Amino acid sequence: MKTSQSLLASLLVATLVLPAIAADSPKKMLLITITQGFRHGSVTTAEPIIAQIGKESGLFSVDYVRQPDNKPNINKPKEPTKPAQFKDAKEEAAYKAALDKHKADLAKFEAELPKLQAAQKSWTGTYEAALGKLTAENLKQYDILFFANTTGAVIPKGGPREAILEFVKSGKAFIGAHSATDTFGDFPGYVQMINGNFAGHPWGAGTLCTFTNHDPTHPAVKMYPAEFQWKDEIYQYRSFDPAAVRVLLSLNMAKTNPKMPYQVPVSWVREYGTGRLFYTNLGHNDATWKDATFQKHLLNGIRWALKLEQGSATPNPEVSALENAKSYLATAAAEAKRDAAPLLEKLIAKKEDGALLKQLNADAAEFHKLKDVARGALAAKAFAAVEK
Repeated sequence: MKTSQSLLASLLVATLVLPAIAADSPKKMLLITITQGFRHGSVTTAEPIIAQIGKESGLFSVDYVRQPDNKPNINKPKEPTKPAQFKDAKEEAAYKAALDKHKADLAKFEAELPKLQAAQKSWTGTYEAALGKLTAENLKQYDILFFANTTGAVIPKGGPREAILEFVKSGKAFIGAHSATDTFGDFPGYVQMINGNFAGHPWGAGTLCTFTNHDPTHPAVKMYPAEFQWKDEIYQYRSFDPAAVRVLLSLNMAKTNPKMPYQVPVSWVREYGTGRLFYTNLGHNDATWKDATFQKHLLNGIRWALKLEQGSATPNPEVSALENAKSYLATAAAEAKRDAAPLLEKLIAKKEDGALLKQLNADAAEFHKLKDVARGALAAKAFAAVEK
């Protein structure tokens, strides 16, 4: 009886202590939403949702690197261009009216210039203070860096950019959402780390895309089925190296329009130094951030990057090679007005044929450059190779 009471007492102590430990030691996230290029409206949706995910899970608290609102515009009004010769009196009158308006706008601008310059100085000071959190010394206190819909040169050239790379290499977590790949295009180290840089988005915010889940057991994507649909803006990339990352989600080109003859990866993970990186291209639309499944995608991706979840980061270039070939066949079949399904089925059956995949991938790159008859001839060659 005494032993049972001791055991019961121990269990009660454990029940009381364990939640306290979890509550007292959340990880610290630094959430960056700076934009020096296009600014997504969904930034204001993403910030509180990320904080909510951290609070409700008990996993992390959030500190921010934000830019101040209402950046002053100190662009001098541009004088209207005078035509070399007026077509008629109406055009001349319109030019004179535009010139009068320009003079009025210029006078107003010059009168307000001191106020605008003071506002710009204040805005710049606030912005630079925010960037001060991204120094190597300050980053030591954080466990997670999250670049959420950032764009452009977050830190100007000459700033402590390398601190971001060293943060991850040291064993910590980096999370990137959507336009994190449209960030630091002038910083090769960052592009190499995140493994890609924005090269357009043929699939706009209203496109109903179909996605393939390549690793349904991986914690970052196990909430998604093997194939699913969602409306969001999807990027294609330059400087993407299939051998550097483990691709988890790709665009299913056979079931998405417009079709392109190459793989479009959507989410991937990698180990970088002793740290981990999780990236998802999803997140352009407000609806994406509000979606419960996407929120699980983020939470599990963060847990994986913190090494709290098991999941492979082994690169899978063979998946990319097959997806690239599938995208090529799907695009070529659509242009030839052929049913892609039988071709894709035969290709999948031959996925271990390295020579075939190598040739299809080489031809896919050439196909993208060609037009009309030459494109059709190359497609016919691909169909014959797969059907052989």
